[in-house]
Amino acid sequence: MTRYRLTCRGKTDGFGCQLNAKLSGIAFCETNHQWRWIHSPFTNVSHGYRGRHGADKINKFMGPPLHRWRGRPNRILKSGCQKVYNNPLLYYNSKSLSAIREWFWGNKNTTDCDIAIHIRRGDVSGNRTGDRRRRFISNRWYSENIPNLIKDYPESYSVNIYSEGNFEDFKSILNGWSKDLKDRVVWKLGKRSAISCENNMLDTFHDMCSAKVLIQSWSGLSYCAGIINENTVVFRKGSVVTSQNKPLNHWNVF
Repeated sequence: MTRYRLTCRGKTDGFGCQLNAKLSGIAFCETNHQWRWIHSPFTNVSHGYRGRHGADKINKFMGPPLHRWRGRPNRILKSGCQKVYNNPLLYYNSKSLSAIREWFWGNKNTTDCDIAIHIRRGDVSGNRTGDRRRRFISNRWYSENIPNLIKDYPESYSVNIYSEGNFEDFKSILNGWSKDLKDRVVWKLGKRSAISCENNMLDTFHDMCSAKVLIQSWSGLSYCAGIINENTVVFRKGSVVTSQNKPLNHWNVF
């Protein structure tokens, strides 16, 4: 019998971090029969989605809520579940993953995406210091490791690179790559503005959830995409963020 109800609301950080909190709540409730997840919509999201207009775009993209609650609940907690962050393998089981994926794919189809590589820049590059700077992964790392990470997949696969900035910021990644590999690269770069974020971030997330191969960065966006993605997910160890530093069972740890 359900005794408690859990929700996540009142957050104002980025889409990836907010979604990560919601997914952890769903996973917690799906593995604890005394708890029921209650959906609270996105209301204010940073990085181009501040205010109701931006949040409405995200809510429409995500689709109808997993659960609605009518009437007065006997208890609602306003925070996400730290237990899931600390031990995701315990909570992200077949039952909870099925519920999450059913919610996400309920109003959309997969996109045609072969290899998706997320490179976090925007809020971690430049003169950032401390925690933000420690989430930065250098161009050199991608240059040295991407060829090995994708060498066993068909040469017909396109290599889609998602980030923020201009091509000049990333061209050193191609150093030492073969011409055939360079020719397969598709650059999908957004710029930090409300218009480009509205046009690109949700499309990027959709592609990462659909990709045959997803190579994550240290970000909530690609971490959540890896939860939804049922194909090959490459997880890089070393994130300083508790909610993103532990892999799931179906991921390949690098």
